[in-house]
Amino acid sequence: MKLKEIYALTIIICISFSVVTYAEFLEYQSIPTNSAYYIEHFSINNENYLAVANYFNGISYNINSKIYKWKESTFSEIQDIPTSGALDLECFIIDNETFLAVANNYNGLTQNIDSKIYKWNGTEFLEFQTIQTHRAFDWEYFTINGHKYLAMANNFDGSNRNIHSKIYKWNGTKFNEFQSILTNSACDWEFFNVNNDNFLAVANDIGDSKIYKWNGNEFSEFQSISTNGARTWNSFSMNNETYLALANYYQHSSYKQNSKIYMFNGSTFEEFQSIPTNGAYDWEYINLNSESYLVLANQNDNSSWNTNSKVFKWTCGSFEDFQSIPTNGAIDLEYFIINGDSYLAIANHNNGYTRNINSTIYKWKSECNYTDIDEDGVIDIFDIDSKTPKGSAVYSDGRRSDDLYNEIDELKQTISNMYTEEQVSEKLQSILECCDTDGNGKISLVEIIKGLETLSGINKKDAK
Repeated sequence: MKLKEIYALTIIICISFSVVTYAEFLEYQSIPTNSAYYIEHFSINNENYLAVANYFNGISYNINSKIYKWKESTFSEIQDIPTSGALDLECFIIDNETFLAVANNYNGLTQNIDSKIYKWNGTEFLEFQTIQTHRAFDWEYFTINGHKYLAMANNFDGSNRNIHSKIYKWNGTKFNEFQSILTNSACDWEFFNVNNDNFLAVANDIGDSKIYKWNGNEFSEFQSISTNGARTWNSFSMNNETYLALANYYQHSSYKQNSKIYMFNGSTFEEFQSIPTNGAYDWEYINLNSESYLVLANQNDNSSWNTNSKVFKWTCGSFEDFQSIPTNGAIDLEYFIINGDSYLAIANHNNGYTRNINSTIYKWKSECNYTDIDEDGVIDIFDIDSKTPKGSAVYSDGRRSDDLYNEIDELKQTISNMYTEEQVSEKLQSILECCDTDGNGKISLVEIIKGLETLSGINKKDAK
């Protein structure tokens, strides 16, 4: 197809295409939190719960973290759990019993304190097991060949950051230490599978981060990746490929770092995309209505804790900016579905003035507007002239243009002379897949032209 003909087809699409979808996360519920560090969603007997790890209330680290239960249409508090600078919560099920592991980071005096595992008794969580940890940052539960494990990211023992993190194995009644791995100010573990192989990635705040591979008996180092104050990994699969998103938080006195997405190439993970971020702390992958998104928690832009976190949408082979969400030192993201509706919880840690701020739950809203009262091909929400005579040629904003009408008529005839209806349909499909380049749910003439240029590999100047 010649470029001139592609532009002809583009104009026809833009004028006739009248379905526009709005989609974004909208604020749904606020929850009072104390320097919240982590939010965990889980279900017990088809009931939905949220656990919130509260870190510090401005006076003490020894405060209550909270359990909330979904009742009718919102979350309501049902339990307090005493914690000491809680940084993480991990819910898991063993033999139909529900457990909740809490990472206690600091009690105001020392980082060398016990973290705890709680067990659900039918109405609340009760203490089940204590495990000694060192400035505990993260729990990660996983299974391999039916065996159950908990990995703990130890960050600092009061004098050293280059210390051993631990993997514990369930023996039928409790967790026992299974493997010790030397880490450097570890902040996060991420377990994932690739082609039936098991991997465990650690985000080290200092130096390189590491990926370990299960060798049948234990984890051994598989790959080292250069990172800048790494905070979290997030693994996801998309289009039959495996990716790792890495949040780079801080280096050389700056929160402005490029966070990275890596893709498995069959033998190792290689950099796939670099995204500018502001104190990046967490990634969350979301698949919504067959569309792929990555949400990023930005904590600080070097001037303020009150910076936008971001939603990126997979568009034409990369993740592109889709939505900005105002947050206050955002530090964790949790996506979940209740009754078919999609929600995103964001833990707000600090607004620069107080640690006692609300964390927020957002609800995904998507809607289509088909109304076109004057039947000019421009739906009413974008039509600045809703009284154009039926059949009038209009610009994309609904303004009438008889010259444009004549031009379109000519172009329609050109297309019909060159291609069958089936061929046009195939070309339309490939064009529409790359239309929405800014991820706002709207398809404009400029976006379609850019998408077509990408598909054809031809620049505008080549159309002369």
